[in-house]
Amino acid sequence: MEQQKLRAALGVTPAPAPAKRTREELRAHNLRAAAQYRARVGNLDVPRSHTEEVDGEVVRLGAWISQQRVKAGKLEVQRVEELSALDMHWS
Repeated sequence: MEQQKLRAALGVTPAPAPAKRTREELRAHNLRAAAQYRARVGNLDVPRSHTEEVDGEVVRLGAWISQQRVKAGKLEVQRVEELSALDMHWS
């Protein structure tokens, strides 16, 4: 609270918090990262620690791809088809 008063006295205002994305928007963003990686490298054998920059934002693509593989049996058919279209190896 004291720091907020000091900042206000100096005329410093905090930057607004970034808008939160819906799960669908986040999934679409991750899918764009996967497509970008696939176009550049030729496959989706993404190292777990790999990050991909999309629209100026870093995406933890390797972790996301790994999670999709783990959850493959629970994913909606459309999600499986989208990743399969990018030649995703599921095991």
